[in-house]
This record gives sequence, C-alpha cells and structure tokens, in this order.
Amino acid sequence: MGKTALSVKLAEQLQGEFEYVIWRSLRHAPFFADKVTDCIKILSHQQFTTLPASPHEQITCLIEYLRKSRCLLVLDNFDTLLQQNKEGGSYREGYEPYSELLWRLAETKHQSCVLLTTREKPTEVAALEGDGLPVRTLALSGLEVAAGQAILTLKGLSGSEDETRHLIECYRGNPLALKIAATSIRDLHEGNIACFFAEGTTVFRGIGNLLEQQFKRLSTLEQQVMYWLAINREKLSLTELQTAFTPTLPKPKLMSILESLRWCSFIESNTGGFTQQPVVMEYVTDCLIEQVCEEIVTESPQYLLTHALMQAQAKDYIRDSQIYLIVRPILNQLQITLGSAHQLEYKLGRLVRKLQNEAIDPVGYGGGNLLNLLTQLETDLTGYDFSRLTIRNCDLRSLNLHQVNFSQTTFRDCVFAATFGGITSVAFSPDGRCLATSDTNGEIHVWDVTNSKQLFSYKEHNSWVWNIAFSPVHPVLASCVKSWNMETGTCLHTWEADSNRVWAVAVSPDS
Repeated sequence: MGKTALSVKLAEQLQGEFEYVIWRSLRHAPFFADKVTDCIKILSHQQFTTLPASPHEQITCLIEYLRKSRCLLVLDNFDTLLQQNKEGGSYREGYEPYSELLWRLAETKHQSCVLLTTREKPTEVAALEGDGLPVRTLALSGLEVAAGQAILTLKGLSGSEDETRHLIECYRGNPLALKIAATSIRDLHEGNIACFFAEGTTVFRGIGNLLEQQFKRLSTLEQQVMYWLAINREKLSLTELQTAFTPTLPKPKLMSILESLRWCSFIESNTGGFTQQPVVMEYVTDCLIEQVCEEIVTESPQYLLTHALMQAQAKDYIRDSQIYLIVRPILNQLQITLGSAHQLEYKLGRLVRKLQNEAIDPVGYGGGNLLNLLTQLETDLTGYDFSRLTIRNCDLRSLNLHQVNFSQTTFRDCVFAATFGGITSVAFSPDGRCLATSDTNGEIHVWDVTNSKQLFSYKEHNSWVWNIAFSPVHPVLASCVKSWNMETGTCLHTWEADSNRVWAVAVSPDS
C-alpha cells in the first residue's frame, strides 16, 4: 500500500473519531489561498465566504475553526509544493505560506489533526518532530514478501519463490514500482520473471519516469552525492564521501545533503554508511553515462572533472564492476555517436589537450578519467603527451607507456606495480625500454617496460628527489645531485648541492 492509498484507508477508519474528515490532494500544487478557502468553507458550513487578504490572517482563521471542531485534515502529495534543484525541504516560490501553516499548526493549541504524505520531509517537520512531541513522522517501509507476492500473482507473473523474492527486493517492496515492473514483465516477457532478469535491467519506462521526476528535483550537490554512491557500488562512509568531493565539502554541509536525500527516500543508511536501492543505483548510473557522453561529445567536461568513473584503489570486484557498468557503456555509446573508435580516440585526445591548456582540472579526475577511457579503448599510448596534468585514480600496472610524456605530471591515488612515496617525476629511457620514477621517499626506481619488472632501486638520497633525466647517448640516469650507471646500478657521481633546492635536472645532447 502506497502513501496515498494508506492516507485514504486511514481517513476511512478514523472518520468516526472526527467531526470532519477533509482529504485533499496537492498533486497539482494548488495555491495556498485556494486550498485554505476550500477548507474554511467546509468547516463553516459554507457560511464563511470572504477570506482575509493576508496569508497570516488566513491561517489564523483556519486554526480558529480547527479549535472549534475536531477535524482530520489530510494533505496528500505535499512534496509537490517543494522547490526543485534545491536542498530538500525548501518551498517553491509563492508557496511559502504553507510553511507558516505547518509551524503554527504544530505550535498552536487545537483539537484537530493534520496528516501529510510526502516523498520529501519539509524542514518544519524535521525541526518539530519527536517521539514525545505533537509532530511525529512515519517512514513507510516496503511491502513484506507475502504482500509483494500477492501483487505479482494478481498481475499474472510466474516464477520461483527465489525469483519473486529477488524481484520484490529489487524495488525494496515499493508497491507502485512493483506494479509498474509487473505490468512490463507481463507485456514484454509474458509474465516470466526469469526472462526479465536475463535482460539485465530493472528500470522500465514507468519507473524511469518516476525516478526522473524525483532526480530532477535534487540540487546540484545532491545529484553529485548520488553519482558518487552509484559509482562506488557499495556503502560509503561520511568520511569517504567527503574525501571524494573536490573541493572537499564541510562535514555539516555533507550531513545536511545526506539527510535531505534520506528524506526523499533516495538513499539508505545504517552504521556501515550510505548506499542506494538497486533500481535507484541503476537509474543514476544510466544518468551518469548519458551525462559524461554528452560532455565528451561537446568537449565541455563537468562531471568528467568532478567524479572518478573508476577507482584504481577500490577492491578488485568493485573496480571490475565500474569498468563493466560505467566505463565500457560510455565507450560503446560514444563509438556509436561518433562513428568509430578512431573518432573517439581523437575526441579524447582533444580533451587531454584542453585540460593541459586551460588548467580546468586541478584535482585530476579529468586526466585520470581520460587515461582510463583510452586504456579501456585499447589505444596505443605510444607518443601520447600527458604532461602538466594531474592523473588521479588510474591503474597503471599493466600499461605499455613507451614514449609517453609524463613530465611535470602529478599522480594521485594511482596504482603502480609497487608501492611508492609521492611520485615527483617520471622518465623513459631513449630506447623506451626503461621507466624511471623518483619520489618523496628519496628513492628512484627503474623498471623494464616490456615485462614490468623492477631493474634497480636507488635509495641513497636523504630527501625528496624532485626530478630525473636519462642521458640521450649513454646508459646513465641523472637525479638532482647524483648520476647512476644503468648497466650496473651503481652511483657514478655525487654533486655538492642541496637536493631540496634542486628542482629540475637535464642532460645535454652529447652528455
């Protein structure tokens, strides 16, 4: 039973305890004066016909009638009065008197009751509610399995007990979502639940429309939180969410956003963190894919810069899921839109140059996303220039980075073939066979590009190594204050200088 059906049933069962039962739908967002006039006319037996001009006086008049008579006033679909694209609970322009109505109904003594049904909790209710207070709330949970199975049976669906249970759990027992899904399964799959699951999607047109209406009401920050939860696939703690945001959101602000999303029933929470219902996660993932595809086609990155499409340091099965459910669908859709993988590679290359020239991606999600997309596209990265970028959340363990330019590149939250300190510079040998890195631990590591094996590890610096360079003609690697024999791994020379003050090193063409 949904919110509206529950409110109707409740009004029917309690009508004997009230002199008046007034049930009114706010689905079409009626103006405050119209709805108050309607209620006062009923309570005054059509005797009161001229309403005061001031909303404050109108509320005073209504409360006076609620004192005189015991009335149950049901306002269904209250959420239609609330503002879209704002944090939960704020009102649409022109509907602010409803806010005063709630405050005064809660704080003024009368003998009547008011029942609201809403997908979003108004801020007044959140402030005034409490177990021992006049204002209380009931969050509707989903249907029990038996009740959900009754809906599916009435719709003519067939399936095993496990299949019907799984279907009910997919929609968290939401009766409207179950009815929409059941109708589509009956029409598209002749009522066979197993065939429905074989299709691999739980977002039908009707459910998609329902979610779209709610998702568009969210503020930008609320949508960003929703995208992060969809990307992560599992529960995220408050701290993990805060770390993901760029720039970092203050914790009180993030807590307010999460509370607002819980009021909308968009997210679930417990001591383990925050996540989404499966059907919501699928819908939000589809929205993210569509958004990122549009940004790449139009070369106007937004969420491409603020969200990591895959997380290099996530658990293996999470990262695989991100590749399968987010990265590859983006690439597939873009190849269809742009006509070929070659055109897509060209478009991604243009975006790399855009990030280099316009400095619009200081946190690195953009650079990391583009490198991950190129990698999953199986692009030959030989000769690519990623210099001056921040690369964040990239898995570099199996990449062939021959002749790739990473000069002045900052790596953050990336995965390498071994654990490093903070990477300060990267260099390839002239023949492309060796890759060298320097880091904040004062170490230099040299790798064989062909098999990813480590050749040498130099640990003779006592402070950060800011830069390294290969000799163009000899097997020599130079750091800020030392040079190394690449054949033996021994130190050839040490210069008298403070390595903390040497920020760059270069080798002349003739060495």
